[in-house]
Amino acid sequence: MHSSITTHIIDNFYDDTSGTWGPNMKMFKWRFANPEARPYVENLYFAYLFVLRAVIKAAPVLEGFDFNTGMKQEDVRTQHLVKQLVCWKVDWGGDGGGCLCMSCVCMMMLAVVY
Repeated sequence: MHSSITTHIIDNFYDDTSGTWGPNMKMFKWRFANPEARPYVENLYFAYLFVLRAVIKAAPVLEGFDFNTGMKQEDVRTQHLVKQLVCWKVDWGGDGGGCLCMSCVCMMMLAVVY
């Protein structure tokens, strides 16, 4: 959890010297891009997989949910984004693509991490 929060802070960091918001690459490299950072990166994988698993379990509910805020365009856009979240489209060699379920992605990530 701490690693996830740190990455969010790094991504949206206020630079006092320039007065701008943006990623702090120096902090990112210090926290995550060195050999001693492996446990922190593994924590990020775990947090990502934890959220991903929750989305997988909720996929049928999320796909069937009626987004109705009174703003038709935003509702259609939200429904489209939710469908993209629960089913990633991939092109299997030009045959029109297919659906790579997030459970498959989750299993592939677990195989890489462990």
